[in-house]
This record gives sequence, structure tokens and C-alpha cells, in this order.
Amino acid sequence: MGGSRSQQRRKSRGAHSSRRAPRDRQPGPAKPPLKELCELSPFSLFCALHLGIAQNESYAPANADTISRRFGLSEAEFKHYLDSEGLTEEDLHRAGFDLESARFDIEVAPPGISRTELARTLFSEFCALRDAKPTSQAALPGDR
Repeated sequence: MGGSRSQQRRKSRGAHSSRRAPRDRQPGPAKPPLKELCELSPFSLFCALHLGIAQNESYAPANADTISRRFGLSEAEFKHYLDSEGLTEEDLHRAGFDLESARFDIEVAPPGISRTELARTLFSEFCALRDAKPTSQAALPGDR
């Protein structure tokens, strides 16, 4: 029968590749970009930077450089926008937002579930947590 066992196993696997297809690839035309995810807003930035939602609603984690270019911002403008909107990763942690679970929810969203709508719920949760936490800069009652 010629050949070692490993060669025979490789030949038998030939037709059944163990490579997986990317999660977001589905037959048919590519999904067009959503306008809401293309325009700069606190929500669209939260989706892109923290949840890894691409403009076409696929899961595609990106770094700050990629996201700032996506919105046409310089590095300084990007950092300023994050700070002014309370959207830094530190802001999320300070609020008690579970970013890891949120990212996982977005990553494993099944076909037919809108990542944008799921993100809307997560963003509302973050905003509620952030707004409920007093900031160190806020004036306490009786100050002045």
C-alpha cells in the first residue's frame, strides 16, 4: 500500500479541509455599509472601536488608527473626541461596563441578528452606568 500512515491521512483529508470559513461570509452580495455606522457619533465610535463592528455590520475588530481614519480624524482629534464623549476604555471600565462580554455578544451574533441593534442596547447600558457613577470632578452638594 505504499506511504506512511501520516501520508495516507493527509490524502484522505484532502477533500475535507479543516479550514473554517470566516464567520461573516455568507453567500450572496456583500452587505452595503450602514450610514449610521459611517458617520461620526458617540454610538458609531462605540460600535467601531469597542465592539468591533464594521461599517457593513460584520465583526471586524480594528485599532484606533484604523477607526480614526474611518471617520477622517487625526490622532489628536480622535483622542479628544473619545475624551470629550467619555468613550475611552478607561471610561468604560470606570463605569463598570463589561466590555469583554459585550464584545463576545457582538462576535457570536447569529445570522439574522443585527449587530447594530444589539450594540444599541449595549451602548444604552454603558451610558446608564456611566451617568449613574459620580465623576471625581463633579461638584458635591455643599461645595462652593
